[in-house]
Amino acid sequence: MNRKSRTRILLLLFLLGLREMTGCGGATTPPPIPPPNLNPVPSISSIAPPSTVVGSPDTPLKITGSGFISSSALQWNGAPLATTFGSATSLSATFPASSSATATIAKLTVVNPSPGGGTSPGVDFSVNNPVPAINNINPASVLAGTGDTVIAVSGSGFVAFSVVAWNGAALNTTFVSATEVKTTVPAADLAGSSASLITVQNPSPGSATRAVPDTATRAGPLGRSF
Repeated sequence: MNRKSRTRILLLLFLLGLREMTGCGGATTPPPIPPPNLNPVPSISSIAPPSTVVGSPDTPLKITGSGFISSSALQWNGAPLATTFGSATSLSATFPASSSATATIAKLTVVNPSPGGGTSPGVDFSVNNPVPAINNINPASVLAGTGDTVIAVSGSGFVAFSVVAWNGAALNTTFVSATEVKTTVPAADLAGSSASLITVQNPSPGSATRAVPDTATRAGPLGRSF
């Protein structure tokens, strides 16, 4: 083998070694980028308390579940509430008094941001009408044969859709305040001498109709004597 041939072989070996060191095309292949850590999808097991009452002040809530992270947020019908992270299974939040103005049943959810994350299935949370109570009825009695008579009912827990009932029959009712409602007893109900019972009924949560009375009805101390 002559000198020229040996030179060519050495040059070829050098080029092969250089290619092996630098990779194909002469460029170094970068390492793969690891996938990002994905946030879990949250889930709610329970909410305490499960409801509040119309007119309540700010209500502290404790949410138990799974998949909670430091940036988890509790939502009321899609509106975020002030939320404090406790652990992967516990959050606390405040249900504002402004959301307790009227009776309703709505959904509470927990939302985790991306990457990953998502929204938990909704859990019902009720703003309930209060159970009404009667303290006084004025007048407490009328004479048999009296014409249509306006009766003022004083007590507590009255709402805009409270209904006064006379012996179980609903009467047209005027809401005055949370402590007073008024109604008119028709003359036909005052024709004879008897003792009658007046009650106040509040509608169920989320209902704006007098046709759905609350099952918890409180009777007033009416002793109608003639």
